[in-house]
Amino acid sequence: MREEINSVAQIALDTVSAEALRIHFFTGRGENHGRGRDKVIAYRTGVQTNLGDIEISVWIDAAKAVIHRDGLDDKLIQLAETQGMSALLSDSRWLTGRGKIKMYSFADMLQTVLRGG
Repeated sequence: MREEINSVAQIALDTVSAEALRIHFFTGRGENHGRGRDKVIAYRTGVQTNLGDIEISVWIDAAKAVIHRDGLDDKLIQLAETQGMSALLSDSRWLTGRGKIKMYSFADMLQTVLRGG
């Protein structure tokens, strides 16, 4: 089983490379917790990287931290404005529900900046 990363604390943000965060593909899995009437069903969305399977909101936080660390904030802001996503840089409510399409677009945009594009 591939390593799962569910917290930013599991990633060494001061040394991780942009290449290590490169998305190979998106992952997803249903999860069940509890039994009977207390059973909770959830869905985990993530990305497979060289580090392992990272939960998507954790990957976004890590990518933003690496972009900031590497001094690429201006490039990210410029790309976000070009794609009409500048509001998403500070508001993460779009990570749930119908906003998942924006989540994938935002992840793609972050990956573009990480690749130097």
